[in-house]
Amino acid sequence: MKKLVASLAAVALFASAPALSKPKKKKNEPATPATAVTPTPEAAPEAAPEAAPAPEVAPEIQAVISYRHTQMKLAGGHMKSVKLIVKAGVDAQDEILQHTGALELVAGNMGKYWPEGSGHETGLEDLEAKAEIWTDAEGFAAELTKFHEAAQALHKTAEGGDNAAILEALGNVGASCGSCHDVYRD
Repeated sequence: MKKLVASLAAVALFASAPALSKPKKKKNEPATPATAVTPTPEAAPEAAPEAAPAPEVAPEIQAVISYRHTQMKLAGGHMKSVKLIVKAGVDAQDEILQHTGALELVAGNMGKYWPEGSGHETGLEDLEAKAEIWTDAEGFAAELTKFHEAAQALHKTAEGGDNAAILEALGNVGASCGSCHDVYRD
């Protein structure tokens, strides 16, 4: 496990290295003086616009929406974890199987998290779910089935331990996510 953590840390550090670097000050370059901003006495602070009241959404609908958002993030996290482990080239078969098994579980339960009344009609602004989820429930269910089947195939492939095959199966899961998002997500 220590080997996995060290390898993944190295991959993450390498990937983020350009973002961490700061421009260096040239030798004998004078420091740029800070300019002070003095407020003018006649300028009154602007009042913040009144926020629209939060829509009243039943607690159980709020909970299911929050839960499905969490499950989507978990699915993405498990997929990314598998990809990073494989790309790092470390021997972490147990961890890959844990992630693919969890992804299979999330994918198999995803259909439960879209009850009537949990779309844009709630008035919540952070929803990306299109009305087609409910107006084309059969098509949406078919997409969820494809996602679950792709996740099952990934887990079965992961049991074989062939990293190239795992990445290919992972790509199929991603394609399933994309095909659903194209139609059913804003």
